[in-house]
Amino acid sequence: MADADLRMLLARADAGNDGPLRALVRGYVQQRHALRAVLAFLAAREGGAAIADVPALARARALVEPAGAQAASVGGETPGRETADGVVS
Repeated sequence: MADADLRMLLARADAGNDGPLRALVRGYVQQRHALRAVLAFLAAREGGAAIADVPALARARALVEPAGAQAASVGGETPGRETADGVVS
């Protein structure tokens, strides 16, 4: 899910005072951030090719990185940081 979509869902949750939706979006972002950190650790330890060679890890990388960012990323990290609301800026 794209960061812009996450920001839109969070804005919708805030506007509608929808606590469960807000918690769902934040939880998703936290899980994505944790998975990105695990992938970065594996890439640093085993090399980026090791991630590409394992289909499940390659799919995980595709889930946590925006389209086109894989080639530009270093060690699985993408530009941007989570803001206070839990969405990557």
